[in-house]
Amino acid sequence: MDFNRDHTTNSPSLRLYRPEQNPSIQQFNINWDLFRNTLIKKKVPQKSHCWYTLRAERFLAYLSKLHISEISGAHVRKYLQAALKDSRLKDWQVRQVIGSI
Repeated sequence: MDFNRDHTTNSPSLRLYRPEQNPSIQQFNINWDLFRNTLIKKKVPQKSHCWYTLRAERFLAYLSKLHISEISGAHVRKYLQAALKDSRLKDWQVRQVIGSI
């Protein structure tokens, strides 16, 4: 799992980030406006919104091969354990991964 890189530009802030157009996560029917509003309510800095959105999208992409009824806490735990073990991530980036989920 690559938690820290946007393969198109190396930074989600450098492109118009539209997770609703990612076909691998469309099965989840996410309300991204509600997600962004939650970030605002949680006082996540505006400059970090694209990163939180990207990290949430990657988590959903990780789960995309599963039917929604098959997803369990074990899947979330495995994903977070992988993030914690990724030596490229700084502590604040791991907190973003956790916060985005």
